[in-house]
Amino acid sequence: MLPPLTLHLCRHGNTFSPGEPVVWVGRGQDLPLAPSGRIQAEDLAQTLKNEDVTPDLIYCSSLQRTRDFAFILQNHLASACPVIAHSHLDELDYGQWGGLSSEEIADRFGQHVLDAWQKDALFPKADQGAWGDTESTIMRRIRDFLQDLAQDCQALPTPPRHVIIVSSNGFLRFFLHVVPGAFEDAKRKNTLKLPTAGRRVMHYDGRDFSLGG
Repeated sequence: MLPPLTLHLCRHGNTFSPGEPVVWVGRGQDLPLAPSGRIQAEDLAQTLKNEDVTPDLIYCSSLQRTRDFAFILQNHLASACPVIAHSHLDELDYGQWGGLSSEEIADRFGQHVLDAWQKDALFPKADQGAWGDTESTIMRRIRDFLQDLAQDCQALPTPPRHVIIVSSNGFLRFFLHVVPGAFEDAKRKNTLKLPTAGRRVMHYDGRDFSLGG
């Protein structure tokens, strides 16, 4: 069981520099951070410092853009805890969408299909791009990660207070499902998507998750 703690769900920074074509990068596209993405990580680290956030655990996915971002946070926060790469936190497998621009996706599979994902996180059907993930596989990964997190927390000499999790835009929105009603509320407010290098804070009181500031 998880102890009371605060989760800082962080989206990695930019992977494209000005002038480069912007395409969809999923689990199959393992890009590094762009120089501006590294600066974004430093800026987020300063924000966390200003809030007196000292992480007890730092996680990232197995993809290098999240590892790069997490190590910059670790360095600038002068954190003694290691960065733990966890494949359960990997971005979605965007299948045939991976490596395409939004315009190419709309042309190939239909603007309505792209909008359904962007606005409501509705996965495309098999004939609309053949993704390698479904909502159920993502939720299973989140549950498995939280179980592993609970075990890691129990192994610490003192109960943790802050955990940083660095992942990607498509994946992170589904963490909202652990807070009752939060996913549907975010859809209504059009806030499912975290901005690049953005952060969503969740609190766990030992029984329930809630969204925090």
